[in-house]
Amino acid sequence: MKFSLKSFKKIGRILKPRVDVGGLELGDGGAVFVDIDPETKKVSNFSVKFPADSFVGGKVQNKSAMISALTQLHSLVTAVKNKKIPVVVSISDTNVYTQQFVLPNLKSSSLEEAVRLNLQVISPIDFTSAYIDWEKVEDGVNSQETEILASFAERSIIDKVYEVLSESQFVPVAIEQRAASITRVISQLSNSYDSKKSYFLLYVSSDGLGFDIIRRGYLYFSRFAPWSALVSDYSGQKQISFKDFSRTIIEESHRVVNFYSSHFNSSIDSIYVIAPNLENQVSQIVESSLPLKIEPLVLKDYQVDQNLFIAFGAGLRGVASRAVDVDISLAPEGTEVQFYHSRVLAFISMWRNVLASVFVIVLLSMIGTYIFLSSYINHLVTDFSRVSGGYNVSYLNSLKGAATSFNSSADSAINAKNQQTRWSKALSDINSQAVNGVSIDRIYVQSLDFPITLNGVAPTQDMVVDFKNKLAALPYISGVDLPLSSFVPVGANQVSFTLSFKINQSAIK
Repeated sequence: MKFSLKSFKKIGRILKPRVDVGGLELGDGGAVFVDIDPETKKVSNFSVKFPADSFVGGKVQNKSAMISALTQLHSLVTAVKNKKIPVVVSISDTNVYTQQFVLPNLKSSSLEEAVRLNLQVISPIDFTSAYIDWEKVEDGVNSQETEILASFAERSIIDKVYEVLSESQFVPVAIEQRAASITRVISQLSNSYDSKKSYFLLYVSSDGLGFDIIRRGYLYFSRFAPWSALVSDYSGQKQISFKDFSRTIIEESHRVVNFYSSHFNSSIDSIYVIAPNLENQVSQIVESSLPLKIEPLVLKDYQVDQNLFIAFGAGLRGVASRAVDVDISLAPEGTEVQFYHSRVLAFISMWRNVLASVFVIVLLSMIGTYIFLSSYINHLVTDFSRVSGGYNVSYLNSLKGAATSFNSSADSAINAKNQQTRWSKALSDINSQAVNGVSIDRIYVQSLDFPITLNGVAPTQDMVVDFKNKLAALPYISGVDLPLSSFVPVGANQVSFTLSFKINQSAIK
């Protein structure tokens, strides 16, 4: 069986289950929930409409009506009534203010303090009554300055949204503006996106028109025109004329493009247009009045309708690990605690099911094993009865005695072999020390309890002494004795000698 990195990831998800975090778009018309499976690239979506005037301009106007609608959405997502569903919430740009400023490079502690001071200065709303978050722009180059992006939103607006979601069994993990959600879709998945370029983003939503700048994959600037600013009263009926619609697109687009040119000393030449059901009309307006190239928006890996892009962008943030999510969030403090509480509950629930399943499997295995062994033992008893009844018992006993005798003889032979001295090893080593003319005539072994006698001849007494020292150096030889009286001249250039020594059997290896 082959194991790949993908296999280990699957095992890791089993042991440490991932809590799915969906994307939730809240608009004046209703709510859209998107769930993304990053493995299969499958995108599921559910939506509900809000009762009229219950959620206007991104503000909760009728709390009970919204809770009722969101509870219905919750039932579409899961059949478990009290299950908490973690979500990244995308809200209207109307109530979110985005600012960019630059600081010199500072240490982390000093940077945070400098950012806080700057946020107090540039905050467009009362600093004490706002939710504020910021992120550092990573441009991948060594710079003497640090760019900071910050977002501001009124606490009262966010708190009401948070309360409605919590009472509907949704857990806001993060809250961001719609433009940030769409920017994530473009920067992460668009085939035509180039991180080195800046882009103009024009999108049409149920709440109004968004005009944004995307730079280095970040939402640098956002401007929003709600439909209420374009509505005219015709015979008592509120309508939006195509003329006002076109004029607003052209005027606001020029303002945003000019803003970018004045701040960054460069121009934007590409635009992304997201206008569900109005893409052709909006594209014609742009092409006829703005010197911008419309970039085709084709996503990699996913097939998603444009009317789901906002919730889908929030869902993309949801599938990212919470540990690496540093994007701006306007959620109240403590949302992380609720999210980890959901993770703990999911972990306990998973292991409770695992342990129950294991217990059932082990119990069934033990019962099956017991039944099998009982049946097997009964068969053995029956077979043995048949065998013992078909043979002469006395003959079997005689075979048993013969086998016992053979085993005893074999054990004695093995013990005798283990007690033998490895003479081939000893003799080979002794003979290898006889060099330089030393010749061994005889080795006499009377008993292992007595010294072994060796007779030989050599050209000189010094050679005999050298031979004796080499024998003494062998680890299993001891008590080497060479009496001077054993030297006897033999011929003109030979002398015979006799020495004795003992062998330690256990030391021979």
